[in-house]
Amino acid sequence: MFSSLKLISTLGLALLTALPALAAEKSPSQHLAEAWNHHLYFPFLSQLSRVPRVEARSEQERASCDRFYSSVNTRGQMKIVMGIGYYDFSEGEPFSFDYRDGLGLKRHDFGMNATMDVTYDILYRQLLTRGCSGELRLCGFKETSAGVYSKKVKTPEGRKIAATIEIKNSSMTPEHQLNVGSLKAQQDAKSAATTQWFFDSVSTADLVVYNGHSRKGGGPDFHAPKLRSDLHVDYDWYTRKTPGLNRLLTALQGPKRPAAVLMMSCNSVKLFEDKMARTAPDVAFAGTNAIIPGDIPNKGAMAGMDAFLKFQCEEGFARQMQLQSDMREQLKTPRFR
Repeated sequence: MFSSLKLISTLGLALLTALPALAAEKSPSQHLAEAWNHHLYFPFLSQLSRVPRVEARSEQERASCDRFYSSVNTRGQMKIVMGIGYYDFSEGEPFSFDYRDGLGLKRHDFGMNATMDVTYDILYRQLLTRGCSGELRLCGFKETSAGVYSKKVKTPEGRKIAATIEIKNSSMTPEHQLNVGSLKAQQDAKSAATTQWFFDSVSTADLVVYNGHSRKGGGPDFHAPKLRSDLHVDYDWYTRKTPGLNRLLTALQGPKRPAAVLMMSCNSVKLFEDKMARTAPDVAFAGTNAIIPGDIPNKGAMAGMDAFLKFQCEEGFARQMQLQSDMREQLKTPRFR
């Protein structure tokens, strides 16, 4: 599924001259998160900061927008959750990252089938707690407890409400062999807890974001993958069993549903949209149209969360989630019900 392994390795080398020396006590995952933010996501959020809220163009659009945010406006608070799946490369290849710290140039070997969700968790913490500029709202949060970020946002009418973003990742470490070896018991427990939290959150959140692998139709997955003997994912098993999709569809049948689910995983439009629409036609869906490089799910998640925090209507969501040419090619934006 993942097509950006060589891109990510190259970025690490390129950034050695672009970044200042970093503190020696930072972990390799922290170095990697800072490198990606510096090169990819700080510039992207700068673009997002120039996208204002787009007013509804018609009474019909206004009515659908009001329905979309009705739960937020009724409760006077907003809850966004993002589950970061077990983000293994799953290509049977090693991954290493070169970085510079106070002691000089270092290389860290993450091993075979390295997982990136630990890095993504750090990356989002850095983004969410940064200061705000321009129109950006995915910023200025305080981490009130581990993985829980809070601040006040303004409704279009000028009322201040509490907004919370909760983020959980799946991996114990970025090194898959540790996770399925000496740390297997801890990894199994963390995967089970993240899985339970994510699917329980479908009934409590206003916006649900999944950023991870599709497992070729298996659905949101927070566990170490089932692998074949050649270390590639056993996609046949996931296609037959669809464990994550089954749990998601069950969660969407509950009495309380989110306004939208953003499935930032490969081919999610083809794999999940119709099934989710039949189960919960009142829930808006956003997804991807291809096997996508690693930065598209993050940019889609960031743009979608920022749009929700801005109370964007349908056109505003589309502008943000298709801000760049690669996003226009590969992302499908929510259609409000």
